[in-house]
Amino acid sequence: MRTVLNRRRASALVSAVVVTGGLALAAPAPAQAASGLSVVGVQSFYYAGDTVFDTERGLTVVNWNDATPDTSHTYRLKLDPTGKTSTFDPRSLSEDVDGPWDGFYTDYTIGRHMQPGGTYQMVLEEWDGNRLVESSPTFDYTFTEVQAPSAMTVGTSLVGGRQAVVAGRSTSIGFTGQWEAGTRYRTIVGVEGATAAKDFVLCQASDCVDAGLGTVGDSATPVTSFTAPSSLVGTTLRIQVTGVKDGRLRSTFDVEYPVVADPDMRTVPGGWIVSPGKKSGVVQTGKTVGVSAPVLTATAKQEGVKTYYQWFADGKKIPGATTSTYVIHRSLKGRNLTLGIQFSAPGYKPLTGGFGFGKVR
Repeated sequence: MRTVLNRRRASALVSAVVVTGGLALAAPAPAQAASGLSVVGVQSFYYAGDTVFDTERGLTVVNWNDATPDTSHTYRLKLDPTGKTSTFDPRSLSEDVDGPWDGFYTDYTIGRHMQPGGTYQMVLEEWDGNRLVESSPTFDYTFTEVQAPSAMTVGTSLVGGRQAVVAGRSTSIGFTGQWEAGTRYRTIVGVEGATAAKDFVLCQASDCVDAGLGTVGDSATPVTSFTAPSSLVGTTLRIQVTGVKDGRLRSTFDVEYPVVADPDMRTVPGGWIVSPGKKSGVVQTGKTVGVSAPVLTATAKQEGVKTYYQWFADGKKIPGATTSTYVIHRSLKGRNLTLGIQFSAPGYKPLTGGFGFGKVR
């Protein structure tokens, strides 16, 4: 995917500033040339994907200038020594331009052809059909990452023959080696694909703002510990620490571990649950089914017992169906519907159970 982000009339070149994920990178802005084509700045970085976790989506922004433009021409960006060539058509913009152009062109594929620490040469060409009109001077660009430690360590425990995060215990995060001076950190610990604040142990990144998960913000020092609540037992916890610095590619450590109950911890006593709730509704597509609120003892309330729900179809989770009621989707006709219920409290293993609703009509 390639897009011309901006083009505007200009009598003198101004620098382009790209803002993403709270990080602004500014391209250098040398003096306007009297005529001709030029590449005047390049930035490469990663931007956030569809969830609060950073993803491997690379974005390269090339700041360019043409003092003698022609709206009927196309441009080709050549990246050596990789041989990568990208073509873009300025006619995709409706703006009528009759003077010098400056703008920035984005490419989501160039970064795949570059290696951190490598130096590359960029040349921008202007073409009139199959005729080369002019070429820019070569622009040298070094693809540089934030200098990061050699490894990240997570204080997991060996439980049942596997390394895991134990719910209710403080889990440490450490590093082997040093981060580059001036690095800032984004730390997210949570369930992959989560959209609710309760699914996150810690959310310390600007990306969390958009998801409404409660932002602490970028930090000058990395997070050193977290505690997974018992409500996450049975899930896989993703721990991601990203180092960011202006003018650098990010460096990221990203690991996953299962969350298990503390083997030394008691389960929430069944006697605390007077009633888990009562079923209601017709098990038919388009209808609403569910259970009433549970009845808890005074002790359960004092101990902070909370209730969590998950709907299943033929034993498989229904994504997003995590409340006590559910409107049955037509795709579930003929499948067996069940509701899983979990009672969690600080310092206790969760007590789990369920309701069977039968086959959907």
